[in-house]
Amino acid sequence: MEELGVGWPDPVILGLIDVLMAGQVQLRNVRVVLEQVWYHDVDSTQNAFRGAGRDAGRKIIEAIQENAYRA
Repeated sequence: MEELGVGWPDPVILGLIDVLMAGQVQLRNVRVVLEQVWYHDVDSTQNAFRGAGRDAGRKIIEAIQENAYRA
């Protein structure tokens, strides 16, 4: 594993928290493990990483809601 040398993974987590905290699903004791991050010299910005975190949060909420409706 190679260290990126930039602070971009933090905005991923912040974007994820943005969506998870504002969602209609109540979550408790959530653990987030960031396993893979790709960095591009031109396209990788703090805003891009925060947007990726928000997208991940929306996907998590959708998956939780789908599982709740099946139960």
